[in-house]
Amino acid sequence: MAERTEKDYYDKGRADASKDRYDPPHPILDTWLNDDSFVEDNRDYDKGWSSSHQGSSNCFISAACAEYAHLPDDADELVTIRRFRDDVIARTADGHNAIEEYYRVAPAIVQRIWNSADRDVIFQQLLARIRDAVDLIKTGRLCEAWAIYETELKWLRTKFGV
Repeated sequence: MAERTEKDYYDKGRADASKDRYDPPHPILDTWLNDDSFVEDNRDYDKGWSSSHQGSSNCFISAACAEYAHLPDDADELVTIRRFRDDVIARTADGHNAIEEYYRVAPAIVQRIWNSADRDVIFQQLLARIRDAVDLIKTGRLCEAWAIYETELKWLRTKFGV
């Protein structure tokens, strides 16, 4: 089998996006346990996927923070959080239920943040916490990353009555 190239991974990302499927070449855990080539392969895939995907990533709060900070859709923070959601959290029953609940409440939370007088402070705080979670994910401290998610979502739900 011939070695795959950057273009191959990019094209696979584009093809998957056209089918509204996200299936990177290497699971996130493999990217932590192996050499940088796995990360590069997935980054190439993500670039292709992001360039073609027409739907929503459904990372409502993270995406709103990235939009606020003028980060691209394939920013490391978003890619890592999406992979964590898809490759780790969604594979457990509790995680799947938490994701469904998130999809239910997050759009209203994001709208309320944008309409809030203190949105600058909120977005800055959330982006800092997202970056903390990303650092934890990258070092394999998944439970701690998940705890940040749970804490921040609970705080937002309380703050905005959602």
